[in-house]
Amino acid sequence: MAEFSNRLEQYIEEKHIKVSELARFCGTDRATTYKYINGKRLPAAMETVEKIGEFLRLSPREVKQLKEAYEMDRVGKSVYLSRKNVEEFFLHFPEMPPDEEQKHFMEEFTEKMDGEAGSHVIKDKKDLNRAICRMLLKEGEREDSRIYLQLQPADTFLFEFLAARADSFGRSRIEHIMCMNHDTQDAKKAADNLNNLNQIILLHASMLNYQSYYFYDNVDSHYHNLNLLPCMVLTSTQVLFFQPDDEMGILTDKPEAVEMMRRRFEKNRDACNPFLHAITNGFLEYETLSKIIYQIDCHSIQADPCVMPYLSPNMVKNYVSDPVLRQGLEGVLISYGEAWSLKSRKDARVYMTTAGLKYFMDTGLNLEIPVFTGVLFTKEDRLMILRKTVREPRCYNYILKEPLGSLPLNMHWYVTKEAGVLLFYNKKKEQVYLILREPSLLHMFADYMESMDETHYYSLEESQKILEDVLKQYEEAWA
Repeated sequence: MAEFSNRLEQYIEEKHIKVSELARFCGTDRATTYKYINGKRLPAAMETVEKIGEFLRLSPREVKQLKEAYEMDRVGKSVYLSRKNVEEFFLHFPEMPPDEEQKHFMEEFTEKMDGEAGSHVIKDKKDLNRAICRMLLKEGEREDSRIYLQLQPADTFLFEFLAARADSFGRSRIEHIMCMNHDTQDAKKAADNLNNLNQIILLHASMLNYQSYYFYDNVDSHYHNLNLLPCMVLTSTQVLFFQPDDEMGILTDKPEAVEMMRRRFEKNRDACNPFLHAITNGFLEYETLSKIIYQIDCHSIQADPCVMPYLSPNMVKNYVSDPVLRQGLEGVLISYGEAWSLKSRKDARVYMTTAGLKYFMDTGLNLEIPVFTGVLFTKEDRLMILRKTVREPRCYNYILKEPLGSLPLNMHWYVTKEAGVLLFYNKKKEQVYLILREPSLLHMFADYMESMDETHYYSLEESQKILEDVLKQYEEAWA
């Protein structure tokens, strides 16, 4: 309990507070209050922490620090940091994929490949980045282009280059092997695993033909203990080995070396597990998705409201004229209907934001409906969906408080104990579903969703009142 007690003792000393007066204000006895200060006991509830902050006349920043210290001691430091990392992942999920600024940033490294054949020694970071860019651009010009990566996604330059120049790799098949930390009790190592996911989403959002694989190890040990050049970039004609920390490496185009490393990569890949399964057409694989999204224990966190439970095949006919699209969307609705008809399905929770709800009401757009279908809900149907959400809820609907109330619109995250599904739009405004089954990351997300309390969202009664107020607002405005 050192975090909370140290912070509390610091504030008491700085502000010259008498413990007896603090105890009296908080409704506790002196002995109990001294246990808070000595780290022998934690307050039973956050309300007591808030009272302490009020009596000490702490600034908003100091109150936040005291609350964070309390939570850290209450759940354990590693668990607390894990949950904070997941929250940061949600809040900073990209609204849009890489833009023109990133392309401009990469220009100095994108000259065409030239120079003598053979081997080249990499001596510094700029030389390394130039070698990576040149060999990848050269490979991107091939009809049967293949790029093999055996390195950590923490090498952000390479990943940002691929994303920013995605148009150059439209014909390239990119395969990637990475190491995942097996010790997720270590907060830093768990954060590294989450960072892997962040970087990989960048490539999927950029529409690259990309597949990642993983194995377990201690990443620090694997990459830094007597491994001279642990990272590899391999194309059809070249192979680059490098050490990211020391910024040294060797680039060679000797055919025997390239072929040997291709065989080695494929052998390593076959011993690994796929990291994510990407689905770019939910109509074709909705049965796979339904086995995750419609499980009884599935919770979702998103900005806009969940509309699928309130749609019907008749509504699809009004919006979608293309018979193939109509059939696909009707199949999805049937699958939804079967799942949501279960009474126990009401145990599921949907967390959304007031801003996302109003965005749907103002625009008629909803992330769950693919943009390419051209569906733009009429005002009448928007009101109908919101009325059903208020009066005939198919699940528990909660409105998120800040900071989660500022979730980006371009993200839906569905989580069960068995799998997670991340739904977002790529740079061509196509829906992408990423299915995650890797246990350590899945545990982080499931733990976060299951541990959320009313400091993160409004109570069911408060959320219902917010929904009713928004409904009334639009009914009156559109009357």
